[in-house]
Amino acid sequence: ESLPNANAAPRPRSLGPRLPARLPASTLQPPVAMAPKSEDAGTAAKRARRSAVDLQAQTDDTRVRAIVPMVPPAILMEDLPSSPELQQCVAESRAAIKAILSGEDDRVLIVAGPCTVHDPAATLDYAAKLAKLAQRHSRDVLVVMRLNFRKPSRTSDCWQGFLHDPHHDGSYAINHGLSVARSLMLRVVSLGLAVGTTFHDTLQPQFFADLVAWLWVAPHATASHVHHELSSGLSMPVAFCDRGGGGADFDSADAEWRSVLHALRTSRMPHAFLSVSKQGVAGIVHTNGNSDVHAVVGGTGVLERARAASKELASINLSQRVLIDCCDAGGVGASDAQTRKQVETCTQVAAAIGEGEEALCGVLLKSFLLSGKQSLPLGKPSAGVAAGYGSGYHGGGGQSEGDAPPPAVYGLSVTGACIDWSRTADLVQRLADAVRHRRSNLRSAGRGTGGVARMASAQANGACYTESNSATDNLRVKAIQPLLPPACLVGELPCPAATADAIAAVRTEIGSLLTNARKGKVGGRLLVVVGPPVVHDAQAALEFAGRLRTAAKRHEKELLLVMCASFERPRAGAGWKGLVNDPGLDGSLRINHGLRVARSLLLSLANLGLPTATEFVDTIMPQYLADLTSYSAYSQATASPYLMTELASGLSMPVGVRVATELPEKADAAATAAAAERTAERLMVALRSAREPHVFLSVSKENLAGIVHTDGNETVHAVLVGDIAHNATAAKLAEAGLPAAPIVDCALEPSGDTDGSTLAAQRELVARVVGGIQMGSPIAGVFLPAFLLEGGQQLVPGRKLQYGISVGGECFGWAETAAILESLAAAVRARK
Repeated sequence: ESLPNANAAPRPRSLGPRLPARLPASTLQPPVAMAPKSEDAGTAAKRARRSAVDLQAQTDDTRVRAIVPMVPPAILMEDLPSSPELQQCVAESRAAIKAILSGEDDRVLIVAGPCTVHDPAATLDYAAKLAKLAQRHSRDVLVVMRLNFRKPSRTSDCWQGFLHDPHHDGSYAINHGLSVARSLMLRVVSLGLAVGTTFHDTLQPQFFADLVAWLWVAPHATASHVHHELSSGLSMPVAFCDRGGGGADFDSADAEWRSVLHALRTSRMPHAFLSVSKQGVAGIVHTNGNSDVHAVVGGTGVLERARAASKELASINLSQRVLIDCCDAGGVGASDAQTRKQVETCTQVAAAIGEGEEALCGVLLKSFLLSGKQSLPLGKPSAGVAAGYGSGYHGGGGQSEGDAPPPAVYGLSVTGACIDWSRTADLVQRLADAVRHRRSNLRSAGRGTGGVARMASAQANGACYTESNSATDNLRVKAIQPLLPPACLVGELPCPAATADAIAAVRTEIGSLLTNARKGKVGGRLLVVVGPPVVHDAQAALEFAGRLRTAAKRHEKELLLVMCASFERPRAGAGWKGLVNDPGLDGSLRINHGLRVARSLLLSLANLGLPTATEFVDTIMPQYLADLTSYSAYSQATASPYLMTELASGLSMPVGVRVATELPEKADAAATAAAAERTAERLMVALRSAREPHVFLSVSKENLAGIVHTDGNETVHAVLVGDIAHNATAAKLAEAGLPAAPIVDCALEPSGDTDGSTLAAQRELVARVVGGIQMGSPIAGVFLPAFLLEGGQQLVPGRKLQYGISVGGECFGWAETAAILESLAAAVRARK
C-alpha cells in the first residue's frame, strides 16, 4: 500500500489509502525485503516477521548504551503525596505572584536561593531561615525560594545537578534524585514558602509541577520552541530571561530581546507537543496557553534596559512589569566580584522602587548560607552502579568507601557564586523598606491602598486565588491524548534489512567526508542536503524526490545528495507546526496520523534510493523516525543548546549544529573578526559537548518514560548559515581540533518582504559558495532550499495552497535547482 493521505482518517494497522497516481506506482511502494523464490510460504512468512530489533540494530540507537526504567510520576506522587493544605498554599502563592505581575498587589517578588541544590540538609537550613524572613516582611514582599535541581553542562565531566546525579559521583541515580527532589520541595512548601524552579525538558513537570508556584526558563532555552510549548501548558507564572546578550547563546543583545518577545507571544497560545502522562506513558499534550508569562531582565545596564523593556512590552499589550536578575547583572568574573555586583544591583533596584518606580516588580538573587562558591569534589560510582546506570529508585547509586570524595564546605554553593545569609537578610529588608516608601508616596498622591489590603479586596472580588479550590497540577492542559508507541509504528512500517544496510552505508560515507574534512582533505564528494525546509505535501515531496534521484545518479561522482525531509517547523511559533503535528494542515493536530504519514514517506523515499535528512526538535520524535534517517541537523537559534547536544550525543547519524553569524551594518574587519570569534566559540562548546556521553529523560520504544544513557557522537559538525566570516570561523575550529570544513546553509531567514529579496540573497550566496569551491575552499557540504516551484507561500486558513511551493521558506524551483547542482558538480571537479 502507498503513503497515507494526510486528510484521511487514520487506519491503525495499515499504511492508509492510496494516493493519486501522479508518480508511477513503483515509486510509491515502501521497500520490501524480497524472499528467494525457493522458499515456501511458511519460511517466507517467518522471514517477513524477522525481529524489528534485529533490523533496527543497524540504524537505530547505535549510540545509546541503555534506556533505564524511570519511576512513573504517579507512583512518585503516591509515595510522596501533597495535601489539600499544601495545594492551597501553592495556589495562593501563584495567585499572589499573578497579582504582583499585574499590579494588583504592590508588593515586590523576591526569588532567592542557591544557584543549584547540591546538599538537601543545608538547603533545608537555608529554607527555615528564609521562611522566617518571608513571614516577617510578608506585608511588603513575597519571597519565593529558588530550588533548581538541574545544572545542564556541555561537558560530561561536570556535575549535571542533583536531579541527575544526587550522589555527586557520576552514577546518574536519577530515580533517587527525583525522589529526594520532590521530598525536599514538599518540606519547603510545608514551611509556608513558595517554590520557584526551572524545567529542562517536557517530562520534569509531571513529577514536580503541582508544588511549584513560579518558574523561569533559563536564558539558554529562551529561543527553544520546546520550552515555549511547555510553558503554554504550565499551571504557574513563567518567566523568560534576557541577559542583554551577555551569554554565549546570542550574537547580540537585540537578538536575545527579540527571542524573549517571541517566547512571550508564543507561550500565550495553545500548543500540542509530545511528553508523558502521570502514568509514565508517552502522550500528546494539548495546552490552553499561558497568560502569566513575563520577562526577567539581567546583564549590564540593567535598570535602563528594564525601563525600556517595560515600555516596549506595554506597547504590544504584554505584561509590562519586569523582574531584575541581579545574579546576571555583573556578567562573568571572580566569585567575590559576582557577589558584590549582586548586592550593588539589588541596592540600586531598591532605591529605584523607593523613588516610585512601578515597572520593577521583583528581583532574582543567588543566595545561600555562605558567600561565594566552591568546586564540587566528585567521586566515582561503585562498580555495581556503573554497570546498572544508577537505576535504583530510593537508594540507587552512591560511592564505595574508597572512592568517596572529601567533604564539601557546608552551606557553600557548588555552581554559581551566592551572597551569604546576612547580606540576603539585609537586601530583603531594603526591598521591604523601599516598598513601604513607594506605597506611602503613592498614597500621598492619592494612589494605592497597600499591598495586603489590595490583595484582600482582589480575593473578595474573585479576581485572584482562582486556583485555590482546585488541584495545582496541569491546570492549563486540556488533555493528554494517547500516543502511538514507537514500537507499534515500527511494527506497522518496518525498515527492511536492505534499506537499513543502505542507510548505514550513507551514514558511514557522510562520516568519512566529515572526517576527511577535519583533516583538511576535501577532495572527495560534496555533501548536498537539498529540499524544502519542511514537508507539507507528501505527494509533492515524492515528485520532487523522483527528480532528485535522477540528479543524484547524474552527479554521483561529485555530489552525495541527501533529501531534506523534515516534518517539524521549529521557527513557526504560532500557526502550523509541521506535518507530524498537523498532517491535515487544518489545526486538527492528529499527531498519531502525522507520525504514520512521516514514517511512510521516509520509507517511500528510501525505496527511491534517496538518503534523507530530518531535523529533530525534541527527545521523543527520534524513536519514531531516526532509524530511517541518514543525516540530521538542528539550529541553535530555535532550540535549547543543552537539550539538543544531549540528544545529538545519542543519535545514530551524523548531526550538524546550525549557527548564524550576525554582523552589524557596515561592519569593519574588527567587528567581523569578533563575530567569527563568537560563532566559533558557540560551535566549539556544542561540538565538544555532543561528542561526550550524556544522560537525559525521554521514552523507550514501548512508550514508557526512561533515562537515556548515550555514548557521544563523534560525527557532529558545524553548519554555518551564510558565508559571513566563514574562513575565520573555520580557522578557529581547526585550531581547536574540530571539523574545519563546515557545511554552508544557503537557506536564509525570510526578510519579511514579498519582493523576492530573500531568494535573490540566496542566489548570491550560492554563487559565492560555488566560486569558493572552484578555488579550493574547504567546504564539506551545502544546504540548498529547493522544491518543485520557486518561492514560498503562507498557510492561510480557507486559502488553497499552490502545489509544489514551499510553506517553510523561500526555495529555488526545480529548473534552477538542477542548474545549481550542475554548477556544484563542476566546482567539485575543478577543486579535485
